[in-house]
Amino acid sequence: MGLRGPINDRETFVRFTERGVKWEHIYTSRELKQARREGYERWADELAGRIADGASKVWIGVDPDVLDIGSNPDFAVDPFGPTADEVIELMYRVGVAAGREKFGGLAFIALPHNARAIHFICLYILLYALAGMFLTSDKTNWRSCKSDAVLYRGGPA
Repeated sequence: MGLRGPINDRETFVRFTERGVKWEHIYTSRELKQARREGYERWADELAGRIADGASKVWIGVDPDVLDIGSNPDFAVDPFGPTADEVIELMYRVGVAAGREKFGGLAFIALPHNARAIHFICLYILLYALAGMFLTSDKTNWRSCKSDAVLYRGGPA
């Protein structure tokens, strides 16, 4: 989710599509608003499935300036972006959809060293993506993953 708002010039879209990003994989505030109206969790599940289906590896790049101003006190750039909670939830669902076999990695882009609030948000994004990935290995008994997982539901057994 990204590439919206006045900080992105028209050439930004051209550069991304020239580098192989499919137009239908660029989500704007319009798609995000529609997802909120129709049910964000369902949309996030469907998107996570589309991301993982057919991919040999799933690589995630997160640029935290995409976050909504209310979630992003360190940047305050995008009034129409996803909330921290929405991104964390989406990354969890992508981790679940990708699993250990397909989850290639996660990177944070343009993260200022002094953006303390964003550092915590990024930590949660990472933890939930990893939790989804680890918990996928045994969907029927999530506690079986507790020795491997960084974060899991319910805390220590």
